[in-house]
Amino acid sequence: MVLLTSYQTKMKISSTLEEILAKKSLSKITVSELMLKSQMSRQTFYRYFLDIDDVVFWLYNEHAKKPVQTFDDSHSFCEGICSMAVIIKEHAPLYINAVKKCGPISFETMFFNVMVSHTRAFFGESHINDNLNFVILQFWYGATYSLIEWVRGGMKRAPELLAEYMYSGMPEIMKKFYY
Repeated sequence: MVLLTSYQTKMKISSTLEEILAKKSLSKITVSELMLKSQMSRQTFYRYFLDIDDVVFWLYNEHAKKPVQTFDDSHSFCEGICSMAVIIKEHAPLYINAVKKCGPISFETMFFNVMVSHTRAFFGESHINDNLNFVILQFWYGATYSLIEWVRGGMKRAPELLAEYMYSGMPEIMKKFYY
């Protein structure tokens, strides 16, 4: 028997969830079903996750690492957003289900919070006054809604075009931080 690391176990559970999502709605998936297909115990699931939504959010955070690194490395907003959109498209069943959930533990809230936090850190807290903070919040509300509508609409627009549209809607005060 091969022992998996914590990360490998989480990846196996989340990969299995994505397999099931290709055939079934997120709201219809149970922990028992997920763990049976993963060939692991329910106890293992609860060692790492609170519930199915927690798996979705963990996976989203894993997916967000590459685009956030792209932002940091290249300072290119369009490359970062395009990278995120490509990942979302590659994992379409997961994100199509994730955007259906509303409220404080929704993909929408999580994406918004991650992007606002990253933007503030990227710009540097010392550069952010009340006006810029307001602009950051306003921009990411709109950009988050645009991303969700793109997913709900079947992700027909190319990721590069989505990124260009978002960038064109970005206020000038924010553009000076990106290339």
